[in-house]
Amino acid sequence: MTDCVWLCQASDNIENMFGFDWPEDHLTLDEQVARDNKIILADRRGTPLSADDLPTRLETKADMDLQEGTGHGPMLPERLPHVISWTCPIVSADVAAVLREHDIGRSNLYPVELFRQDKGVSYPQSFFVLNIGEAKTAVLPDQSVGLRRALSKNVAYTINYGVIDDALVVEKDCLGNPDIWVDPLIQSHAFFVSDRLHDGFVNAGLVDAFAFSRCKSLKP
Repeated sequence: MTDCVWLCQASDNIENMFGFDWPEDHLTLDEQVARDNKIILADRRGTPLSADDLPTRLETKADMDLQEGTGHGPMLPERLPHVISWTCPIVSADVAAVLREHDIGRSNLYPVELFRQDKGVSYPQSFFVLNIGEAKTAVLPDQSVGLRRALSKNVAYTINYGVIDDALVVEKDCLGNPDIWVDPLIQSHAFFVSDRLHDGFVNAGLVDAFAFSRCKSLKP
């Protein structure tokens, strides 16, 4: 067993934000809020969701300026990156394949179509909503650098994007399975992976998509 885990902040990277949202539906505002809050809380707490809780299609909005290299809205490339920021992470088929080779516990991968309204077509790449259904309260705040007390009563700490290697210290108990989880005490889109899963992304040539930073474990 290795002595480190990895923090992934790819979903907090502005370069992975393209403005995808639910298609228009007939839900009331209260129903939309309830739907979205369920997903947000699950993403923070590591709660498994069913396919019925998540979209099968996400769209950009037609009123955004989405021309290549111009305007103020998200600029849509011809090919999307392997990790896309949404309420839950969205990952490519290549990433999903690596995840399936490891122990993801109660986490789920649900297929999702990504539609770009500026051109009226869907991206040809295959993508999946990654519902991380595992949680480990493992980060040790007193021995870590870069954590701040959160204002929310439901979480304890926040972190900025761009955490450096070894800034976060974790309990050694978190080194076992499953290989992917969230820490519910941290308010962030970030999640954690084992060194085993990190190596899987390295071997697949995908590691640069994740904005990983190493977390060291507390020695017994």
